[in-house]
Amino acid sequence: MNEIRLHPRLLVIEAITMMRNHGVMGLPLYKDTRFVEQVSYEELIAFLDHRENGQNAYYHKLNFDLETALISIRIVRYRRIEKFKRIGAVAAFVMLLGVGWLFFQNNLSSQDRLSHPSGLNSTRKLILTLSDGKQIMLNDQNKGITVKGHKLVYDDGTEIQGVVLGDDDEELSLSTPRGKTYHVILADGTKVWLNAMSAIRFPSEFEGDERNVKLKGEGYFEVAKRYASVSGDGRSQEPAPFFVESRNQRIEVLGTHFNVSSYEDEKITKTTLLEGSVKILSLRGLLNSAVTLKPGQQSVLKGKTPITVNTVDPEDAVSWMKGELVFRNERLKDILLALGHWYDIEVIYQNKAAEELIFGGAITRGGNVADALKVFELTGDVQFKVYGKKVFVSM
Repeated sequence: MNEIRLHPRLLVIEAITMMRNHGVMGLPLYKDTRFVEQVSYEELIAFLDHRENGQNAYYHKLNFDLETALISIRIVRYRRIEKFKRIGAVAAFVMLLGVGWLFFQNNLSSQDRLSHPSGLNSTRKLILTLSDGKQIMLNDQNKGITVKGHKLVYDDGTEIQGVVLGDDDEELSLSTPRGKTYHVILADGTKVWLNAMSAIRFPSEFEGDERNVKLKGEGYFEVAKRYASVSGDGRSQEPAPFFVESRNQRIEVLGTHFNVSSYEDEKITKTTLLEGSVKILSLRGLLNSAVTLKPGQQSVLKGKTPITVNTVDPEDAVSWMKGELVFRNERLKDILLALGHWYDIEVIYQNKAAEELIFGGAITRGGNVADALKVFELTGDVQFKVYGKKVFVSM
């Protein structure tokens, strides 16, 4: 079952912000507005305070009524106030809260449910490819592997059979299938988490003054600091840079935490910095071909355009590590592409305009794709038909 997740406290903060800026007309438009339209700004504040501290009977009643009104409807379309009437895109917020989803699921009739749900593809394996081309199917009961001398071990300490690394550094490749994540600790202690449908190429041992890896798909890095000698006597040392090459870019790191999303089907590369500093170099030779990121910034490289830098919530970029997909004002096309990394689906648009619909929210991985898509249908703007692995999208 897909867990719908957004804490009621966040819903109230959202409502308070809209009311403060635009009055009651700024409140979300629910299918049943009889109660919500009577809520005052002061009551919303009181509700928020009650969630933190209050035990008063009145606030208990207010808590029940407001929470019922707020969480029993998963999808909200914001009222269009006068100055926003010219905006053509439809904005909807998919509110994902476990209690609300259970309520919603229990009240759906069998006719309301989408038929032929496609679940996570659990038949494909985690694959480790050695330098001679030999492939090892990894045990997916473990969450990751570690390069340890001439051996590779699972995170529980069990040695991976059939793998003996030589004295020379060997190029290894780790790939994840649809719907699975995995992590690897490299020879220098750098930790890498791979999202679904991703791959990393790395040496069994880093030699020389540079450390180089290549990434496809999405990965989160915690780069270990390492020092290399810059003089013959070995006394003078400098940090050994760590380089990550992904589609059309190269990242230079000294020691930091960052996320890279570079899926081929998304045709866009995003690098989000959580800690430290990284330098992004475009391999296309464009203007603004190199930028340095600060924590909380995200670089975006798309097509032949220069690199752009945005300020973001970095936790959104790594939400996949907790089994979540967080999207803020994203096109439906991009959201479904991301869902395709979890679910074995082929998306077919019967109405191209549906690709440009804008949504925001969070989805927890699990269950089947029909459940994940149903919450979008509550906006009334988009419909899905699921037949096996095919998802037909219409308006």
